[in-house]
Amino acid sequence: MAPGALVGLGGVALAEGDPTMARCFLDEALSVSEETGSKVGLVYTLEGFAMLAAADNQPESALRLERAATGLRTALDRPRSAPEHALRERWLDPCRRRLGEAAAATTAAGAALSTEQAVAYARALASAGRPQQRLHVSGNVS
Repeated sequence: MAPGALVGLGGVALAEGDPTMARCFLDEALSVSEETGSKVGLVYTLEGFAMLAAADNQPESALRLERAATGLRTALDRPRSAPEHALRERWLDPCRRRLGEAAAATTAAGAALSTEQAVAYARALASAGRPQQRLHVSGNVS
């Protein structure tokens, strides 16, 4: 399954209040993006993990991952569409408000992450809150 489809399914899971399933879909999207060398897939996956972190009440992680994804987007010349921007703001604006003045430093820390570091950061987020289960491409969890 394509990374974008997996990220989309992760977003649906988040919207339905199921962060565990979202984490599984995003983890799989990250693996597929790495295996296929899809930089665009990595952008969307990192953004998905930023939303997951926001949903998990981890505003620092959310802002770091979002800024790392923004840097990769810029390098790839892939600006966000208006709907993507609106969705991003829906999840991340509360994080910025919660962190207040510290949001700028947190965002700067995300800008300093290399793509490899951002992927490792997302992997750690995936591992931290996930029970031992693996998503199969069919969407089934074992």
